[in-house]
Amino acid sequence: MAMIGEVIHQSEGAVYTTPIPRGGDGGRFRLDVLALEGTTPSLSCDVETRNINETSWTTAGSFTAITGESSGTPAEKDITTPGLREIVRLKLTLTAGSLARVRILPPAWH
Repeated sequence: MAMIGEVIHQSEGAVYTTPIPRGGDGGRFRLDVLALEGTTPSLSCDVETRNINETSWTTAGSFTAITGESSGTPAEKDITTPGLREIVRLKLTLTAGSLARVRILPPAWH
């Protein structure tokens, strides 16, 4: 998950980070939404996980939706085992017609 300082810019739809190995029993995931624009902009983020030998991803947890009003406030999510499997990625989804600029920070494993 090329997360260190990653900035994602997408007009709509889902964007996935690069999967990374789980680094602990649990992790704290953080996004900094630098800009969120549109008529009714909303950004949702799911922490997805799977084992190496699996082909489908499972949602381990979800951030509270980030709207235009909450843009600029860091969003954080704590996930602990058994929710996390061997590899982890983030799925970011924007409402249609929205624009977002997001900095994804590396997870803090615990």
